[in-house]
Amino acid sequence: MDRTFAKILLGLVTIVGGLVLFAGSATAAPTYYADRAVFEGAFPGLAKEDFEDLGVTTDNATVCSTATMDATTNNACATPGVLPSGMTIAIPAKSLVAVGAGYLSYDPASKILVPQYGAGSVRYVFATPVTVFGSTPVTIRTEGADARTLTIELYDGAGALVDTTTAAATNAETTFFGFRSDVAIGQVRVLVGNDHTAGLDDISFGNPGLVSLTPPTGHPKGGEAVTLTGKQFAAGATVTFGGVAATDVVVTSDTTITCKTPAHAEGKVDVAVTSSGITSTLAGGFEYVYAPASVVLVASPDAGITTATDVTLTATVTGTAPIGGDVTFKDGATSLGTVAVGGGGAASKTLKLTVGSHAIVAEYASDGINGPAVSSPVTLVVEAPAPADAGSEAGTD
Repeated sequence: MDRTFAKILLGLVTIVGGLVLFAGSATAAPTYYADRAVFEGAFPGLAKEDFEDLGVTTDNATVCSTATMDATTNNACATPGVLPSGMTIAIPAKSLVAVGAGYLSYDPASKILVPQYGAGSVRYVFATPVTVFGSTPVTIRTEGADARTLTIELYDGAGALVDTTTAAATNAETTFFGFRSDVAIGQVRVLVGNDHTAGLDDISFGNPGLVSLTPPTGHPKGGEAVTLTGKQFAAGATVTFGGVAATDVVVTSDTTITCKTPAHAEGKVDVAVTSSGITSTLAGGFEYVYAPASVVLVASPDAGITTATDVTLTATVTGTAPIGGDVTFKDGATSLGTVAVGGGGAASKTLKLTVGSHAIVAEYASDGINGPAVSSPVTLVVEAPAPADAGSEAGTD
């Protein structure tokens, strides 16, 4: 073993034991990925941290003099903004070390941030627990380049163990470790043996899913175009509105989906996107609302009516064209008949009325786009017809 590297990695701090963990048991089985191309195809657009901005040059190693580093770190290894926001890298003892590409006989393929020997583990802790994570496992052995199987533990945001798995690692950075989890992961812990050090390079993480949609309202008939915005949308994503599948779903990019709304009853509904096995939901994200409609009723004639008079009732519906649906003419609670709305939004019915006063309205039933509406009443007074003229009496002799 090279003594210079050994001095840097071993340090002078006594091992104080492993990381104290919260008690917990596995609650879900994440889906693991061993191929970066497959992972990035499932979760496109994730930013990747490759540590190439670390303050170490090729063929060198720099002790960071801290056991914890994040985006605010300002030391020999990194300045503020070098590490990604939202992630902290921590070890339980000793110091993190920035190792440059090709350092001595250990020859890592690129820059990497690893614990000193004897640290026991390295944690990648997320300010907001994540459902998707990808990385390149890297190992550096005391006796030169070698492949190794790393033990990796996943914990939820409360510190409960979700799952334990393994991943292959080499100093040549030829392997991949990634996952998606239904349980959001608060930290990824890599166990490190006493005869080597290890870490994760080319790290991607996040929470794929739906963020917003426009427009946020539409008519109950459905068929309206909607654009959904989010993160890591992949081909094959599906969309539902209130549990009903949308149509014409197209993933136009990793951040945008277009679709058409399904028919649904009036009111607010949840909108859900399922992409690569992850479902994200906007509670009450879309509201089905009718376009306002109005009805005007006229009668012809509207005076001088008898039971023998043919009265034509005409209802004109105003709303969002083209206007469909039906109009029901009513005399109080009594239906006088239902007529389909025709061109220009008009519906007519001709009838005769009985003697008396009639308060007639036209009730428009929604066509799925325009909302229901009722006209103001039209009052018609109907009389009995005048008796027939008996004529003049017969002439006298």
